[in-house]
Amino acid sequence: MCADSGQLKVIIVGAGLAGLTAALAFRRAGHIVSIYEKYPEDKFGKEIGAAISLTPNSTRILDGFGVEFERMGCVEHRQRRYFKHDEEVGGAYKVDVTGSHLRDTYGYPFYMVHRTDLLNELRQLVTQPTSEGDGLGEACELYLGRRVVECHPEDGVVVLKGGERVEGDIIVGADGINSSLRKFILGKEINLIHSGSAAYRTTIPYDQLTENPKLKWLTDNPHGMIFIRDERRSLVVYPCRGGKVISIGGIHPVDPTSSSESSEPPTKPSTADFLQAFEDYAPRFKELISLSPNVHLWPLLISPSSSVSDSDDIHSNTYVNGRTVMIGDAAHAMLPHIGQGGAQGIEDAALLPVLFPLNTSNSYDIVSSRLKLYERLRKPRVERIMELSNRTGKGFVVVDGELERWLYGYDVVKEGKQALAEYLRNGGK
Repeated sequence: MCADSGQLKVIIVGAGLAGLTAALAFRRAGHIVSIYEKYPEDKFGKEIGAAISLTPNSTRILDGFGVEFERMGCVEHRQRRYFKHDEEVGGAYKVDVTGSHLRDTYGYPFYMVHRTDLLNELRQLVTQPTSEGDGLGEACELYLGRRVVECHPEDGVVVLKGGERVEGDIIVGADGINSSLRKFILGKEINLIHSGSAAYRTTIPYDQLTENPKLKWLTDNPHGMIFIRDERRSLVVYPCRGGKVISIGGIHPVDPTSSSESSEPPTKPSTADFLQAFEDYAPRFKELISLSPNVHLWPLLISPSSSVSDSDDIHSNTYVNGRTVMIGDAAHAMLPHIGQGGAQGIEDAALLPVLFPLNTSNSYDIVSSRLKLYERLRKPRVERIMELSNRTGKGFVVVDGELERWLYGYDVVKEGKQALAEYLRNGGK
């Protein structure tokens, strides 16, 4: 702890969505934050074909942190349209306009945004100098091109490539699906499970589509999500960057044993490969795929604790060890079928500093006990969402009714404040 200030020293490993959100949350809580990201400047945030949905449970958090949605080019989601994969003519067989009520119902909208734009917005808020009255603490230190190779969870120490040791009161492992910290927190190497599916991802400038008569099914009403699916595959199409860019995702079954289909990091296949995976789709849908300039193939991996197999690792995972905690995909990688992967990382990030207000002691007992409280609050909700995401089968599901209210109406900050107050009343540290 920084002398006489009541501030904790927080080390965050990974500057992705969860890591930067955690940095911003801890900064706004008044703590001292350092972020270590393995990628250098020229590779930071270079996401190809990577738009993301921000559901109301996450936009509530980001709005409270001062994120400017308009500056990021967010597009508000108001409807979903569903097409049969093999129909060359005709409109959507189903139009779901429930998205239009989300802002009124939950107080916050459902947005679609390019991941790079979101990361750049968070980076700016994390690192910008403090101005009087802006409600921010000290600017975070962001170290790019600094790979963490070792962690001592109980001591609060990470070791960088080259041997430098960095010590903190809290270590946050937000280094993604291929987390280097996971094995140190769990005490063993845990292999993620291949789901048997992979996702092609790409983006196309919208102005390249408007004059193509084969794409009227898209350009007649571009502002919403479009799902084109059969029993095994799904094409998901939606706008970002103020509607100037269309994001495309193509989820399809693959052979998990094939290195070309299961590699991580992603491979860079050809447009022809993308077309072949959806070869029996109607020509009007393949026309969109054919215009894809840069295609990446991502294996869809899941955390062992969410698998339906009989692995000995089922539900044995923990998010915490001593002074160290995992958040986001490092802790709970899931499939995208209910659109909650990013949102759950944001919820993780928002809760942590709620449990560590200014003047919280940096003693081992208190830090470790608060992190265990964090895990008790997060694990039931996250594991339920993982189960729903990973058991939905071959495609996306409509989130409505009770599921919608449970997902989108949740306020993690409010719950965290109530839980901490009760914890302290009951004699917790």
